[in-house]
Amino acid sequence: MSVETDKLYYACGEVISGNIRLNLYKPKDITSLHITFKGTQHGYYSIKRGDTTYIGEVKGDYVDLEQILQEVNGKMPAGSYVFPFQFTVPHDVPNSFYYGESKFFGKVEYRLKAELKVPGTFTRNERFTHDLVIATPYTPSKEELSMHTVQTEEDVTYCCCIK
Repeated sequence: MSVETDKLYYACGEVISGNIRLNLYKPKDITSLHITFKGTQHGYYSIKRGDTTYIGEVKGDYVDLEQILQEVNGKMPAGSYVFPFQFTVPHDVPNSFYYGESKFFGKVEYRLKAELKVPGTFTRNERFTHDLVIATPYTPSKEELSMHTVQTEEDVTYCCCIK
């Protein structure tokens, strides 16, 4: 199983289009095929001030969307299959990010996870993950640009010698 997307990175508001490719070499008992688009944050810090050490951690989800692409509840015949999918990147999520050192760590990451669910108590579902990069270019507004306009005046004196 593999996950393919149409681009290397996406901006907020763009549509992620892709396919899950599944090759079955023999018939297989399958419950369903799912794809999840998830964006998470994780960060921590450790700061020592005098005799006190301050430690903090943050975790959370920005995006957690799931689609069921195929429900079988039985045997799926041997063969090659392609399952298209689409997700829209929300407009209010931060860019992908990673920073790490010994006392500070932070990341925002996005991932697609395909999962082929199989029946049975002692069976494992098949999973495949595909990392995504969300990189929305920053475009300042007219108000922001006008706030940062700098005007300067200089007196320039030219000195020249003629022989």
